Amino acid sequence: SPWVAGWMPGCPRCSPSMLPLLWLLILLAASPRIVAKDKGTDDRCESEAAVLEAELITPSEIEKAQSDWATGFVTLAATCKKDNSADCASGRGAAVKLVNGLYGFGIPGRTVVVKPTEAVIKPFRRTADGVVSWLIGQAGGEFPEDGTGFVRQSAWKTVRFENSDIAIEGEQALAMGNYFFCNGSKGADVKLEYTFGYFRDPKGEVKVNMHFSSSPFEKATNNSKTKPDITVKEVQEAIQNLGDGVVSIGQRKARGWDYQGRTLEFLETSFDFPSAFFDFRSDKEDDNRASDDVVLFKPADASGQQMRTTFDAVMSYLIGNGKGKDLKDDKGFALQNWKSFDYQIEGLILKCDYAWAVGEYSFKGSDGASTPKAQFTIGFVRGKGIAVDGVMEGKLLLRVFHASFPHDGADQKYRSYRPSTVSAELVESSQERWGRLLTEVDATWRLRLVQGTGRASNSWTARTPIPCGRCSSSLQRPSRCSSVRRARAPSRTSRAARIVR
Repeated sequence: SPWVAGWMPGCPRCSPSMLPLLWLLILLAASPRIVAKDKGTDDRCESEAAVLEAELITPSEIEKAQSDWATGFVTLAATCKKDNSADCASGRGAAVKLVNGLYGFGIPGRTVVVKPTEAVIKPFRRTADGVVSWLIGQAGGEFPEDGTGFVRQSAWKTVRFENSDIAIEGEQALAMGNYFFCNGSKGADVKLEYTFGYFRDPKGEVKVNMHFSSSPFEKATNNSKTKPDITVKEVQEAIQNLGDGVVSIGQRKARGWDYQGRTLEFLETSFDFPSAFFDFRSDKEDDNRASDDVVLFKPADASGQQMRTTFDAVMSYLIGNGKGKDLKDDKGFALQNWKSFDYQIEGLILKCDYAWAVGEYSFKGSDGASTPKAQFTIGFVRGKGIAVDGVMEGKLLLRVFHASFPHDGADQKYRSYRPSTVSAELVESSQERWGRLLTEVDATWRLRLVQGTGRASNSWTARTPIPCGRCSSSLQRPSRCSSVRRARAPSRTSRAARIVR
């Protein structure tokens, strides 16, 4: 430009040495626009921050949400106590309403995770049904470990929250601390630990999207196991269900109902078979092998196939009509129209994944007569996963069953199982036995020697004493007398004799 050229005499245009100055002038000319742009950005950020601040969850809202949770819990406990039924039917609707009102289930794009205090088999609940089951139980549902539910464990009167601190990060708020459940009947507080996560739903209400509850750490208990042992009550219920299942099959048959379908359901939900309709073993596999899918079943009164390991063989014992010559004698034990089942456990071994029980059981018929008490050993395992047949995870399933009638004290007639073929080993064994018995024949037949002749006599009636120096008793074994030893045959040429020597 001309004014730039004036600063540089003799040069109508900008010299190379002046280029940095030229760029500086250009930047200074454009700086008002940059400043204006930054100012507009700051205005927008301040506006967005103001909107975000208006949506932040406040500590007072968290405290109100905790108060609503405590009130709802105590109200539900009172409802179930008043209902006093096995499943708290009147309180189930209230529990569903409470969970949907406090937690963010069903909101698109939102995930809710709840970890109840005592849940072990399924510790994390991602559905409203899982939380409802934790509160009031779910008989026969997906969460059998919940039992009657935490709400119904005691006569809860109050719940008190004590926050250790509250953290607010954007649209998410977290609260950590202890809550105390006051037992009205005992007057003692149950202290538990919690972490709650809160968010604001589209309606502006504060909801729970994360709830983690745990017991305070105790060295004697908390760090020892990851799974609880199977309880005595679980084993008792499992054995009772087995007996009741057999009774129900016969009753359905007597009424003309579908007893075969009931038998299928009974085996699928009470035994640890992999499936009722699929055989996972190929024909080339060896049946004499250890497997996690094999059920060992030995009934007390099976006359044909005593040991049963397949679904069809056990089903044949229960309702008959089995295929195969070993199953043709099955008349169907469950079809005898039993009226009731009784049992007595004499011993238990309880572990986290399996249990063993020994005892006695009997069935009573519709005519009042009972079967002889049978002795049993039963092995249970915990079911794993939810199969297509509806078996719930954690339910005890039968893996081993051995039953027999008590010994009546009579002499047993044992069968002699002898080899069907003659082998060299068998011949040599027989020869050795023959030689041994030959040398001991004098222990059975007292050989009378003619005195002074040293010859044997065939007369076995007389039992006169045998004089031989040191021995004079007729009851003494002749082999102990030197004179008798000299009277024996001087040599034996059989192989058995050589073996005995």
